Amino acid sequence: MGIKSIARELKLRWTMRNSESCPYSFSGNLRTPKNIMILLPNRPNKDSEFFEIVAQIVSLYEDAEYTFIGGVNTNLPRLQKYKSYKTIKPTEDDLTWSGLPNKKFISKIKMCQGQLLIDLSVKKDYFNAFVAAESEVPIRVGNYGSWGPPVYNFEIKSNHVQSEQLIHKSFMDVLKSISAGAAN
Repeated sequence: MGIKSIARELKLRWTMRNSESCPYSFSGNLRTPKNIMILLPNRPNKDSEFFEIVAQIVSLYEDAEYTFIGGVNTNLPRLQKYKSYKTIKPTEDDLTWSGLPNKKFISKIKMCQGQLLIDLSVKKDYFNAFVAAESEVPIRVGNYGSWGPPVYNFEIKSNHVQSEQLIHKSFMDVLKSISAGAAN
């Protein structure tokens, strides 16, 4: 483990220790969010790789505005057919020497005032965990077993640990179930 990895780990632990939970309404924030932030995995990807899961999320929450957040190595998806979205990606100046976002970048995230944050990373991602912990978004959904509270306050467990596509399917199954519960 290099010095940057140690610094990242310490900074994230410090952030997690000092994070405060925001008040929220589970039924309001998770069932009918108006502003959704989606954290993409911090790695190069193809547009088609996330198009299906993004399309499912957008069809589930049709009236919401979306903010897609990616790390330096992420190719943000092209989503011209969706009306209300924006993308945020850090430049090299937006990162600390350890690779975590600096205060200026976190300010951009906080200004979005998200109601629901969905982290599509299936493995531990320090960048996404730091953004989630600092975002001040009331409901933060993540993969079970990666970070836990206080980074995520709602974790979705999947029986499919090897397949990213099946883990995302589990995410959608749970979110659809909760949304259907709101309609009843």
